[in-house]
This record gives sequence, C-alpha cells and structure tokens, in this order.
Amino acid sequence: MRATPDFNAIYPFTTVPAAGWGKDNTTNEWVISHVPSSQHVEVAEDGKDYTLVADISKATRYPDGSAATIAAVKLKAAVDVAVTN
Repeated sequence: MRATPDFNAIYPFTTVPAAGWGKDNTTNEWVISHVPSSQHVEVAEDGKDYTLVADISKATRYPDGSAATIAAVKLKAAVDVAVTN
C-alpha cells in the first residue's frame, strides 16, 4: 500500500492486485475496488458505469496497475459527470 491516499485523485476507487493484498499475484493483473463499500468493481463495457461485486474474481481485470489506475480515473470522471448532471 502507498503512504499517500487516493483522495482527490480516484477516490472512492482504488486499485489492488487481482489476488488481493498480501497474496501472490501470479497473473500480475489488477482490479478496481470501491473504498467505502469494501467491494470490487465490475466495469460496464462502455467504461462509464459499474457494478459492485463482493467476489474479487468477478471484478474487471487489467493487465497491470497502470491500466487499472487509468480505467479508475476514467470511471471516476464519468461518475462525477453523472452525479453533477
């Protein structure tokens, strides 16, 4: 985990290894998690909507942490726009 939180960046989302913290991430894949609910994110095909899932294996997977973070930034931007409209 990082010492600096994701507040004002991608909060309420964060990115985590697809196996979860503290476990071997043999695939090197990452997922997006929803911090307030402690659940994981299944991103819709359009990348602008999501569903929360409790099982990390059902979350949308990304090839690395950078790709997951970029997807989280886009998802947050889409959610912020939807909330303000």
